[in-house]
Amino acid sequence: MPSAPGRGTLSVMGARKALAVMFKAPEAGRVKTRLVPPLTADEAASLYRSFLADTFALASAVEGADRFGVYSPDDALSRVRALVPPGWRLEPQRGRDLGERLLRLFAGLFARGYARAAVIGGDSPDLPPRLIAEAFSRLDGGDDVVLVPADDGGYCLIAMSGPHGAPFREVPWSSERVLDVTVARLEEAGLRFSLLEPWRDVDRPGDLAALMESAAAPASRAWLEKAGVALRLRAARKSC
Repeated sequence: MPSAPGRGTLSVMGARKALAVMFKAPEAGRVKTRLVPPLTADEAASLYRSFLADTFALASAVEGADRFGVYSPDDALSRVRALVPPGWRLEPQRGRDLGERLLRLFAGLFARGYARAAVIGGDSPDLPPRLIAEAFSRLDGGDDVVLVPADDGGYCLIAMSGPHGAPFREVPWSSERVLDVTVARLEEAGLRFSLLEPWRDVDRPGDLAALMESAAAPASRAWLEKAGVALRLRAARKSC
């Protein structure tokens, strides 16, 4: 059942917290493919590098959590090590699909003794750190699960207070029904959850225009400006 909008009164602020970024090695043809065109495959991979720089920076701004970079594919350690800030722990993703990878990641974090864990991806480079902090606060207040909905029908963040399997059970990943089905699974399991302010994944050409107007994500905005993406988007609209 959804929790009330206000924060709960139960406080365990001293509990150990983990914050993980799940990401892919930025290789042409394997990341941000829906941005091709207007970008080339090489440009999309280069832009994704900037997404990761911004994502690791925003995650580093959240206080009180141990940080993990969880990468894919599992043989990419040598290719991604330099992308992750000092002090982060690097681990490969494990699982056949996103649900299994998330389930295994959370299970591993809680097995290490963390009391709260949050996971974000590399597709929301201007996600406000305050939303991550708010997710931890909701967990401290008694929520079992906290989600930041994405405008594509999925979610940008999931945080949990224990190794709950319900959010990952029979979910149609990579579809517009991810959030709705996840919420249904939480309700079926009787878990207390919160939906925070929606944010966006940057997956489609139209998302680039919104990102360029953001006050955050400096590395991504600098890349887009240097590449002249605004002009390309305008040219594409005129040709339609």
